[in-house]
Amino acid sequence: MKTPFFVFLFFLLFSKTAFAQENPIVTFQQERIHLNQHGMKVLGSWAGVNLITNGILRANTTTGSNRYFYEMNIYWNVVNGTLAGLGLLQNKNQDYSNSGVLLSLEEQHAIEKTFLINSGLDVAYVMTGVYLLEKSKNSTDQEERLKGYGQSVILQGGFLLLFDGIMYGVHRSHYTKNKRIFQHIIFTGNQLGLVWKF
Repeated sequence: MKTPFFVFLFFLLFSKTAFAQENPIVTFQQERIHLNQHGMKVLGSWAGVNLITNGILRANTTTGSNRYFYEMNIYWNVVNGTLAGLGLLQNKNQDYSNSGVLLSLEEQHAIEKTFLINSGLDVAYVMTGVYLLEKSKNSTDQEERLKGYGQSVILQGGFLLLFDGIMYGVHRSHYTKNKRIFQHIIFTGNQLGLVWKF
């Protein structure tokens, strides 16, 4: 009598695990989070290297535009490091074991939109850096500061433009590679679901 019960219990647990592992929406969400985690680690590493390197260089430089260049790099990467840390924490605490189709699509489009908008902002940062460099040429009392800050903003904005562009491309590619999942969506008027034909 006990044996059939344990066999049934084992089958039930195995079936639930197998279904969870094969749920394409959950897998899609987990892959998206994995891609984002890698991106945040890259951003965090960039911030860490910049903070250490520019901190040392700034401590040993008291004059000239380099002083302001190192200084702005430090400010910029405090923000980058904070954003990377918050991104990693957010990704770590997300559970998509019960993800729905609509939530998956919304979050996928939101992440793509975020990196696309950020890329536009990055272009503005680079242009601001160019403006500061040009302004430094006509300044008599702020030449070194404007030059150093301008060079830093161009460097950091250029890195972020590259980073955000790659992250957008990676997430867009992830969606394109998996969009067949969403071709099986049906909406009955009351419910949204997936239909798989075998």
